Amino acid sequence: MEIVNDFGTSLLDDAFKGYYLHSKGIGVIGGGVGLVSVATCSTPVVSGENYPVIAVKFPGFTQLYKGDQSASLYTWVFYIEEAFKSVPFEYFIFKEALPGHALGTGLLVLKNAQDQVIYDSDANYLNVVDVIYTPYNQPITRSYGTDHTYAICVTQPMVRRVTADTPGGWGRVDPFGAKITSGGTGIFQEWTYRTSSGGDPTPPPGGNVWAGFLVADVTSF
Repeated sequence: MEIVNDFGTSLLDDAFKGYYLHSKGIGVIGGGVGLVSVATCSTPVVSGENYPVIAVKFPGFTQLYKGDQSASLYTWVFYIEEAFKSVPFEYFIFKEALPGHALGTGLLVLKNAQDQVIYDSDANYLNVVDVIYTPYNQPITRSYGTDHTYAICVTQPMVRRVTADTPGGWGRVDPFGAKITSGGTGIFQEWTYRTSSGGDPTPPPGGNVWAGFLVADVTSF
C-alpha cells in the first residue's frame, strides 16, 4: 500500500520510518554546585533500540547541559531560565518506530510483509515544523502562532563560559537557549544563566560556532 499526493509523490508506504511518542512527563527541577536551576528528565533503556529524541515544552530559555546513558536509564539535564523555575518543565520522549511499535488500532494502518505494524494513525509521530541554527551574536525569532502547541529539541548544544577565581569553577555561564512564549513566538539566543564574576565570555573564533534546534508540533500530545 502507498499513499501519494496530487503530484504523485509518495507520502507513506510500507518502508515508513520515523519516531513516535513513547512517553511524556514533568522534569525534576533542582540545582547544585555551580548550577542555578536545572531540569532532569529520564526514561528506561531498552536493549537494541537507538538513542531516543527528547523535546521539551517550557516558557523560559532552556539548553541541554548533558545527556547520559547507563545500562538501564537515559538521563538528560537541561539549563533552565531561573525566572521560570516554578513552572512545570514538560518533556516528550520519541523512540524509533520499529516494526511492531504500535497496536494497529487507527483508522489508517500499514503493515509490512511480516504483518508487523509500521504505521498507525493512532500513534503520535514526531512532527518537525522548523529547524533552527543560531550563530554567535545573531538572535533569531520565529512566529508560530497560538493555534498549536510546540516543543523544542536541542540538536547541537552551545554554551560560553568564563572561569571563576576558584579553580575548576565557572564564574559566568551563557547558554545559547531557546524558548517559545505563550504568544507563539520562538526566541533563539544567548542568555546569562549564572554570573559570579566579571567579564564577558570570549567569542568563538570567527563566530562560526552554532547552536541547533528542532521545533516539534505536540498539539495532540
